[in-house]
Amino acid sequence: MHAKGPDRIFAPGPQLLNGLLALGGLFLAYRVGKGIVLDMKKESALRLADDSPQVQQALLIRDALNPSGISWLMALDQANVAKVLDIATQITDLDRVAGAYRDLFGENIYRDLQNELSTLNYQKFLTIVSSNPAKVATGGALPAAVFAKAGTLLVAKRDVFVRSSPDASNHGAVYEIFSAPNIIRTAKAGGFIGYATGRQHYDAKNNVKFVQAAFAVKPESAPAAWKPKARQRFTFWVSASKTYVEQFDDYNRMWGAYPLTKNATGWMKPPNYFDKP
Repeated sequence: MHAKGPDRIFAPGPQLLNGLLALGGLFLAYRVGKGIVLDMKKESALRLADDSPQVQQALLIRDALNPSGISWLMALDQANVAKVLDIATQITDLDRVAGAYRDLFGENIYRDLQNELSTLNYQKFLTIVSSNPAKVATGGALPAAVFAKAGTLLVAKRDVFVRSSPDASNHGAVYEIFSAPNIIRTAKAGGFIGYATGRQHYDAKNNVKFVQAAFAVKPESAPAAWKPKARQRFTFWVSASKTYVEQFDDYNRMWGAYPLTKNATGWMKPPNYFDKP
């Protein structure tokens, strides 16, 4: 007599067993095949390591994110943030670096960076890469960042330091006597600073975007202190922060917003002003 209801023991038939074995075989084949493809891509990428900066950069980033070299310990490793940011300064084609990283490790470089870096440091990484003047224009999601186009008129919204180098470490305090002094002067709020040259730099240490500015001295209308510097060109760096500096592409708009700049632009001329015949 056959057992009924819950007391009946279910025994899978041969068709079900064969189906399960077939599925298991397909899954195993998929995993093995995927592993073979990844190994082939990794081997191909490694062969390019000596000749491809992007492969070298992908390897260096992985090493900085996963110092132990053991992939499953990445979450426990202490990422070398300084090294990651230093590598970022060398990257000119992040799309290719991401592709090399995927071929080498089978992982998404953006996800790994976000997982291993703080939100601030991840943004620093992207800013450094996007602000590299040698960055390759690609169809990727990271367009080149332009802090100020060449020729842009720069005005101080608030008092801001004008520096000889793009480094915001020194603030002119007495206790900073042992740090490199690079403050030339303070541009006062509402004052004209100069013309952007198109050069820029991201100070990752202090999280400050800098633009280079310049002007040439026209002596006829210059203040007395500047007359001896006739026709000289002065180049310097200033923060590109919208909190401290406002940008204009038109004299009239700037003069309307900051009337005092009209007098300044009478003698602070574009750096190539005297190059004209």
